[in-house]
Amino acid sequence: MPATHRWFENHGFEIATLPPGVHYEGNGDSLIWRGMLLGGYGIRSDREAYPYLADILGIETVPLQLLDPFYHLDLALCPIDNDTLAYFPGAFSEEAQATLRKLAPRLVAFDYFEVMAFAGNTKVVGDTAVANGNAYPKFGEALTGLGMRVIHVDTSEFNKAGGGAKCLTLEHYQPM
Repeated sequence: MPATHRWFENHGFEIATLPPGVHYEGNGDSLIWRGMLLGGYGIRSDREAYPYLADILGIETVPLQLLDPFYHLDLALCPIDNDTLAYFPGAFSEEAQATLRKLAPRLVAFDYFEVMAFAGNTKVVGDTAVANGNAYPKFGEALTGLGMRVIHVDTSEFNKAGGGAKCLTLEHYQPM
């Protein structure tokens, strides 16, 4: 048993594992929105992981197929509020785009240059969006138009590793 499993078990956590050969990258491919887990698959996670996660976590999962080169959901999709998802349409299969249109009362699209500048990795807390620098002014204006306060932080060094502001956070999910 890996040391991390022992640590978590010793601290009262239950360890759940997926079947061999079923891959799930974790938080980068998962976003909790409106009480459900939106899950990316295609590059680093398998669609087959999501029924297991639904059972383990006791919540609805919505698998969304990502297209190459988009390796994590949180690079191409950003929950803004209970009605709004921001996304880059070109990161998703046609089926996933149709699912997002059905789920979200309001979709805000960012363009290719914005997604490549990690607009999707914006971290929203309440009415504040923490964004990567000022690399995507149109998306920033869209957030401001939704009544959000936008704080720009320099994550340029971290961007080299493939992430932005959200990747620098530790999520704490409350029981559903």
